[in-house]
Amino acid sequence: MYVFITWLLINLLHPFALSFYFNSGNRLAFDSGFLAYYPLILIYSLLFSSASLILSYVAIYCIKKNVFQKTHCFITWLLCSLASTVINFWLFFLLFDGEMNWEAIKIAIPAMITVVIVILIRYKYFIDTMHQDHRDNLDIP
Repeated sequence: MYVFITWLLINLLHPFALSFYFNSGNRLAFDSGFLAYYPLILIYSLLFSSASLILSYVAIYCIKKNVFQKTHCFITWLLCSLASTVINFWLFFLLFDGEMNWEAIKIAIPAMITVVIVILIRYKYFIDTMHQDHRDNLDIP
């Protein structure tokens, strides 16, 4: 459940990060035009990031099975989440554009920033999840 909620929060904040990133310095990032397009951007974000959700489930499963210290687990989770974001954008652009270029990387930067912010905000929940899973594996009541 931790992965799904984190993915959902990232997608809820991603349109704001996109607007702020691409409109910084030009005009207010959260004007009425942005609010009109927010649901559409959110739907696309949810749809296209579903591959990252699947990759994140695989990553968290591997982290829980192989890494034991909480700080190592968290750093590994953060790096895997960033990697899944880059892989998701890479696959998306290869599928629709046929190549990966600097413009594609520039579009991925707001998503990567959002991933880092949300994962850092949810640090305590991650540690609690890892602690609970460790206790479940040891059969401690």
